[in-house]
Amino acid sequence: MFNKKTKITVKEFAEVLSFFILREVRDLIKDEQKLESMGLNKNEVSKFFIDLIIIHTYSTCEAFNSIKIQSRNRNMLLDLFHKDVISRCIEKDDEFDELHGFLVKRYEQYHSIKTANEANYLTMLGGAFFRNLSGKDADAISVFKLNRMHINMIGIIQDAYPKYKIYY
Repeated sequence: MFNKKTKITVKEFAEVLSFFILREVRDLIKDEQKLESMGLNKNEVSKFFIDLIIIHTYSTCEAFNSIKIQSRNRNMLLDLFHKDVISRCIEKDDEFDELHGFLVKRYEQYHSIKTANEANYLTMLGGAFFRNLSGKDADAISVFKLNRMHINMIGIIQDAYPKYKIYY
């Protein structure tokens, strides 16, 4: 069987991931029914747009941590990916450091939840996702939906990565 991989540079792959993440978040925000089913109010979009992006970027990092890839290459890819995502989310260059710092704080929060609650970290992580998005505690259904979104994103990345020959 012929199995040809698409050739792509690491920068191009990072940009594709960034575009995909932002499209997913924009599509979610446009889907009022989906937001309401997660217990979120469309009028609060500006408050949680960045947190939705961070949930997706965190999921992307989790996916790459589970893929067999040299750490140097993974770090290079994720650095380019984060720079591209942040650059697409800001209006002025001087906002980059602020958004990057916010992203780092969220990642630290999510990582501490994961390491402290390994047995039920997805439940705890989903609760943290929801509190960050809405400022309130989540019901079990909302936590489940956020976790499903997180797991789906990991699966998408794990499925896509082997289809590319990435040049570092």
